[in-house]
Amino acid sequence: MGNTRTALGQIGHGCCMGKERQGKKGPRLHRGPFTAGDLKKAIKLDGWEPVKSGDHLNYKHPSRRGKIQIDDKWTAVKPGHYTFKGICTQGGYQKKELLQLLNGIPLN
Repeated sequence: MGNTRTALGQIGHGCCMGKERQGKKGPRLHRGPFTAGDLKKAIKLDGWEPVKSGDHLNYKHPSRRGKIQIDDKWTAVKPGHYTFKGICTQGGYQKKELLQLLNGIPLN
């Protein structure tokens, strides 16, 4: 079974769609795998803007330092993968913060 989207655009598996799942510290987050498109939407949600540079698309933030580079060929990025960790490092995110953005929940 593939990933589906809720009415809010959040990604989830069909088995738990429509159910409010609560963890100990808030709503339970979908943990991947994520595509390049999912990653792009998540960082755009936090204010990152696309800047063309070479073969890959880079994203710059108006107030944060550095850039995030995303390759369109990424199809299955999981939270433990070095690619996911690299995006966290480039963007200055904790793992949980990036998962929150990937689930369509803006950072405070």
